[in-house]
Amino acid sequence: MIRKVAYLFFVFPFFLFCQTRKIDSLKQLLQKTPVDTHRVTLLNLLGKDLSGNDPDTARTLTLEAMLLSQNLKYEKGVCDAYNLQSWLHTLNGDFYTAKADAEEALLIAKKINYRFGESVALGNMGIAYKEQGDFPKALEAYLSALRIAEDMGNKAGISRHLGNIGAIYRNQANFEKAIEYYKRALKIAVEIGSIPSQANQMNNIGTAYFEMDDYPRALEYYLKALEMFQLAGNKRNAAISMGNIGGVYDHLHDYKKALEYYFSSLRITEEVKDESTTAVCLGSIGRAYVLMKEYKKAEEYLQSAIALCDKTGKIDFLAEYERSYYLLDSARGDRKGAFGHYKNYIAALDSVSNEENTKKQTQVEMQYEFDKKESIARAEQEQKDAVAAAESRRQRIILFAISGFGLLVLGFAFFAYRSFLQKKKANEEITKQKHLIEEKQKEILDSIYYARRIQSSLMPNEKYVGKTITRLKGLLCLFLVLFGFFVQAQQSETDSLLALIKKDKEDTNKANHLHELARAFEAAGDLEKVLTYAEEANALAVKLNFKRGIANANNSIGNVYRLTSEYPKALDHYLKALKIDEELNDKNGIRKRFNNMGIVYRNQGDYPRALDYSLKALKINEEMNDKSSITKCYSNIGIIYHQQDDFAKALVYYLKGLKIAEELGNKSSIAAAVGNIGSVYYNQQDYPRALEYYSKALKLGEELGDKKRISIQLSNIASVYYDLGNDSTAASAERDRALKLSLDYFLRSLPLKEEQNDKGGIAITLGGIGSLYLKTGKYKEAEEYLKRAIDIDTGIGALDYLRQYELLLAQLYEITGRHKLALEHCKIAMALKDTLFNQEKDKELTRKEMNYEFEKKEVAAQAEQDKKDAVMQAEARKQRFILILVSCVLSLVALTAFVIFRSLRVTRRQKHVIEHQKELVEEKQKEILDSIYYARRIQSSLMPREKYIDKHLRRLKNE
Repeated sequence: MIRKVAYLFFVFPFFLFCQTRKIDSLKQLLQKTPVDTHRVTLLNLLGKDLSGNDPDTARTLTLEAMLLSQNLKYEKGVCDAYNLQSWLHTLNGDFYTAKADAEEALLIAKKINYRFGESVALGNMGIAYKEQGDFPKALEAYLSALRIAEDMGNKAGISRHLGNIGAIYRNQANFEKAIEYYKRALKIAVEIGSIPSQANQMNNIGTAYFEMDDYPRALEYYLKALEMFQLAGNKRNAAISMGNIGGVYDHLHDYKKALEYYFSSLRITEEVKDESTTAVCLGSIGRAYVLMKEYKKAEEYLQSAIALCDKTGKIDFLAEYERSYYLLDSARGDRKGAFGHYKNYIAALDSVSNEENTKKQTQVEMQYEFDKKESIARAEQEQKDAVAAAESRRQRIILFAISGFGLLVLGFAFFAYRSFLQKKKANEEITKQKHLIEEKQKEILDSIYYARRIQSSLMPNEKYVGKTITRLKGLLCLFLVLFGFFVQAQQSETDSLLALIKKDKEDTNKANHLHELARAFEAAGDLEKVLTYAEEANALAVKLNFKRGIANANNSIGNVYRLTSEYPKALDHYLKALKIDEELNDKNGIRKRFNNMGIVYRNQGDYPRALDYSLKALKINEEMNDKSSITKCYSNIGIIYHQQDDFAKALVYYLKGLKIAEELGNKSSIAAAVGNIGSVYYNQQDYPRALEYYSKALKLGEELGDKKRISIQLSNIASVYYDLGNDSTAASAERDRALKLSLDYFLRSLPLKEEQNDKGGIAITLGGIGSLYLKTGKYKEAEEYLKRAIDIDTGIGALDYLRQYELLLAQLYEITGRHKLALEHCKIAMALKDTLFNQEKDKELTRKEMNYEFEKKEVAAQAEQDKKDAVMQAEARKQRFILILVSCVLSLVALTAFVIFRSLRVTRRQKHVIEHQKELVEEKQKEILDSIYYARRIQSSLMPREKYIDKHLRRLKNE
């Protein structure tokens, strides 16, 4: 990869503005233009045109444009100047400042609604993000810039931004997608006749084909790009294209043709004072001469290239040229020089690898942050939408409810008013007739009293009702007491077990005895017999459908596979056991499975799952108040955090475990916790505390007679003193004392590890002793111990330690003048380092990605829960409102019904009273009329008739 990068001169997408005027014409115009906004525009245009060939003059012109724009308060000119400054910083590799200038330009462009300036600023920000490895933000900026350019119909901008998007895909090795965008950009550049843009996109396409190893096509596009850069007068980019063409011929092994283009490129880069590209040209020429076996010429150019790479910080190219120098010295037989340049090559390669890995990690982190923000924003929006929808429904319900309530109120008012009118009319009628029925009042009252007596005789009295309710309450309480209930159901040595198994029948007792025997062998460390008896127990339990036995046997089998690092098989058996435990609701079994699965996931590096299962186990242990198991859980959780370098959290859990272990007086658990705490302090380089806790753990191990623990703590203490002996800030006497103590502890640890046949521990101790002898100048002893350590690590496949001891051995051979052996062992070490680096970084990235996925899921789950909570709260408010509303409506309906019923009852009573009064009036009227008729009859009988009187009156008148 590094070798190929050395040929890629053109690594940045070009952000050149369309050159609409020649530089000479612009200079002439500039001399005639007064100090106004037109001069600002000319200064910026001239700065753009000079950015490729004379960046120093371009910077001067841009600064003048900036100051003049600020004096004239010409914000558009300030925006353009910031954009051009951003581009110049990009060309210089200062992407942080480039992004800052682009952000300033973007703020001004948005303020004055300068769409073109906004598009350019976003594009500049995109390139800065891309070069910092933040591809999601880069792509976001490019797409925003592209949208503005499309809205404006700015084809030059569209072409530029499409090319930048293609660069994103090329950086992610999606070459076909990159070429698709480059060709779309090229098509538009051809349409508008922009020579610089066409050259840029052709160069980009050539680079994509080069990285795809399609050299003929790469050469085709590079040659076209070169022709157009020369036509546009852009020397700097023409030189880069020449270098790229040379790189193609180099890969095709046509070194003479490659040198032709390298030298042409070199002449131009020296002319335009582009030291970075000059270094690449010199190194490429030197490498070509090495391959052509012209070593004297190669040395001259490689020395110059390495010096310039050191000066310009081109670490990636420096690694390639140091490697070429190593090949040069090897070919000339200069083993000492070859070894020196090989070490320099490895050092430079480490820097590049670390930088690439950091970039990858940054990418993963940036992508995670981007996804996380998107996920949170989406969840928040969904939450708002859900709440808004619920609120909308509530508003509709309120509207309908108010309408219905209003209608009910109107209806109630209507009935109340109608009842009032009827009552008023009835009262008036009663008042009119009141004087007619006063004498009957007594009879009416007697009738009412009589009706009440009837009512009393038909309905129970209040005392009777109260007694009945009291009896009902008593019965209800008795029913509730009878309804509640609680139901809860819960349910020796190897020789004796073997004897029992021989006598046992094929039943559950035999399955249990087989399981106990497997556990006994597990305690003894005989995993082969554990597997044999556990599988036999499992087969018998399956035959008997003895679920408890199946779960126990599978757990034991899982333990064997866990201890032999066959993690997928271990998980499979733990899951089988867990499924049965959950069916049986066996919390004791469930917590054990959770704990074991947590350990397996931790050993696999799947820390999110490991933590999840360990916390589940801890929760059940806390529910059961099993302090001994709680201590183990704290230790497991602490180790998970410890292995992720989260020392603060690891220490919290180790200390929690230590506190409970001390309460229980469990020396073994105390020793484990103390040792773990010492390791945290050691990793934090807090050596005094590390020694304090390691010494405590060692003392406890000696009290327990635990040789394994003693040997571990002796090695730990030796490692602390070893680091103290390498502390350059300490006094010489202190360093010597520390190294002596380190050797002493390693030598004490070695026989204990050999007694236990701990091969990994033996190799580490041997390597430590060997490195100490190397430091103290005892080369013969150092070689012996290092070789023994290498032999053991080769056998057990401990690649990391093997690499360290190979490097130490190479160092030893270099010191003792055996350069050939030094180079051989250095090469072995570097091959191992590459393997380990790739494994570790892949593992680290995978672990980070898994952690991010776990966190993203947690964030998404939390957001989803927040959404549900918000909706539930809105729903609860709605339900409360509906309940209150329904209660109000029912109360109003009941009140209306009561008023109507009362009104009808009163009306009926009034009607009855009026009818009765009418009868009385009619009866009285009849009596009065009879009396009148009787009086008339008497009058008629006593007095003469009218005719008779009239007759006599007329007669008297005539007379």
